[in-house]
Amino acid sequence: MKYALLLIPALLVACTAAPTPAADPYDALIQAVGGEVALSEATRDLTHDQAQAFFAQYGMGFRSHSELQAQLADGCPVRFSGSDLNTWHAIGGGYYYIDSSGRPRSAYRYLPPITAAARDTTCQGTVGNLDNLDGYDGGHLVGSQLGGWGRRANMAPQEQNFNRGNYAQIENQTAKCSPLTKSSLTYLARVTYPNTGTNTPGSWTIELKLNGEVMTRTFDNAPYGGANGTAYRQQIVSWLISKGCV
Repeated sequence: MKYALLLIPALLVACTAAPTPAADPYDALIQAVGGEVALSEATRDLTHDQAQAFFAQYGMGFRSHSELQAQLADGCPVRFSGSDLNTWHAIGGGYYYIDSSGRPRSAYRYLPPITAAARDTTCQGTVGNLDNLDGYDGGHLVGSQLGGWGRRANMAPQEQNFNRGNYAQIENQTAKCSPLTKSSLTYLARVTYPNTGTNTPGSWTIELKLNGEVMTRTFDNAPYGGANGTAYRQQIVSWLISKGCV
């Protein structure tokens, strides 16, 4: 019995010493820098080589593309693979993150200037139908009216009513921010997925920063953006109007 008792502490130590699962690279990065807006501020003026070194500290890649290269390389896959994984992609003035499972996770741009980007309606239809036969669009994290990239790196399945209603109204109001000082507004959108098996986000977050003030709201990926979707849309639109986006 004495020997059995001696074994118990050893077993407890062995159990408690088991390694914890590695943190998601994106979550680890955001925690380290203090949030998505802090990340966008930290990378604002970095050269290509500086950005590569910055993201490499957190085990992430960074690639910049010309419009033609991105058009050829991006395509419209169900999921990205290979060197696209766990990597930030700078395309046409925007930054787009593909997570370790090959799905778009976060995107941001500095506005103005604001120039609409081309849409890929075929890709939008493909993405909308990835997990769902109907009721979803290929929704842009950063809207095409804001210059957001028009293909899969900036697109995930988004509930149709939400995409065409409250979310579109926020994007359209943001597109009126042209009178603002160049690059004074940071527009960031991110999505979260309920598990690694789905391509459809459970939530969409919009985060804006202007003159040191931050506006953040998280919507359900559901009709109207969830129960609070319309109220959140009104709050963001009112905030933008108060900042001169009219």
